[in-house]
Amino acid sequence: MQSICFTAVLACAIAAPSRNTLAQAFSIDFGFQSGVPAIDFAGASTPDAPQAGTWLIPTTDGNVIDFNGLLDISFSPTDVHLRSDRALNWISNPGIGGDPDVVGLVADGIALGGASLRGSGPVTLTLDGMTNGEYEIITYTAPFLDLSARVSVTINGQTQVGGGEFPSLFFVEGVTHTRHTVIVDDSLLTMRYETVSGQGVINGFQIIPVPTPGTLLAVSTLGIFGHRRR
Repeated sequence: MQSICFTAVLACAIAAPSRNTLAQAFSIDFGFQSGVPAIDFAGASTPDAPQAGTWLIPTTDGNVIDFNGLLDISFSPTDVHLRSDRALNWISNPGIGGDPDVVGLVADGIALGGASLRGSGPVTLTLDGMTNGEYEIITYTAPFLDLSARVSVTINGQTQVGGGEFPSLFFVEGVTHTRHTVIVDDSLLTMRYETVSGQGVINGFQIIPVPTPGTLLAVSTLGIFGHRRR
């Protein structure tokens, strides 16, 4: 148990210099059937802004998501309230194999559309109580049932489309995930998912604070002082 806790702290400590430490970081995995990625799994986050840490699974299959005090990637409670505008149903494909972290993330998710999917339809998630600032948001859109399915992801008014195939390489932007950069200035983040074609699904998302000039300056200054002490 101690090694797990140390790993979580280490992962967050490594990632922290590349982010605005006043902002909030979350990693959410929709669907519990295929498991959850490990604590050191950074998904499609980039090397210059890696996001490892705890992946949460909102276990509310068949119900509305309504969580106060959402836990961040360090498993610490925040003031963020996550809720959905309708009841959600998880679906999965047990036939998908490969890397267990990738499978845990992309082999299950929210049912969005398609006549044969129960509980299907557009979904809007809101996160209220966010710290204002700039964020990169990665939404996972790998289609594990209908490989040609495409979904639109609209975040604070910006729309991108993902899906269309199930690639052998993970991750491919515009297929396995979309990437938004948004400014939160009213503590509210709104994410809407809707099927464009086929049987759409959403696997999960990551919210990654974008580093600010002040953060970069502080990190640079620490590096200079550290060098002088050595």
